[in-house]
Amino acid sequence: MRKPDKQLLKYAEVFFKLSFAIHSTGSTKLEYLDTFSWGKHVLSKKDLKLTKKQEELGIALLHHVATYTLASQIDTTLQNLYKNRFKHRRKVVRNASWIARLVRNAFAHNPFYPQWIIQPEAKNSVFEVEDIIKIKTSNLDGKFVSRHDYGGPLALLSLSEFVRIL
Repeated sequence: MRKPDKQLLKYAEVFFKLSFAIHSTGSTKLEYLDTFSWGKHVLSKKDLKLTKKQEELGIALLHHVATYTLASQIDTTLQNLYKNRFKHRRKVVRNASWIARLVRNAFAHNPFYPQWIIQPEAKNSVFEVEDIIKIKTSNLDGKFVSRHDYGGPLALLSLSEFVRIL
């Protein structure tokens, strides 16, 4: 694996773990800048400050986006690592590749309300990286994603860690 791919995957894991920590604590004690400027644009604290309810939603969305970012980086890493990953001789590489691609695709087309888009060649299949993550594609196509469909956020994190040592 090229070093940048491994490092970028690690960055996605750090971002995911940070979002998980923030999401899990339920703490929304956030500090806002009095003023923020970039080029000709200037915003005041009044312009930037969120309500308590918006902060709670923002923290949940941060975790959601971190999940999508992790899935995308796993997919990109596998794509860069293996030219023909979906037909690789090792089943574990094929399965990890399909899982990463399916999760990434679900988020890519509607990031805040992901929906499964199962390609014809992946329909009615079971993709598993043993003791890490598993997706059964039958009856998923068109359904909105549930964490239970792929084993949850920690399964995705474990897949990322697995891909870094492939």
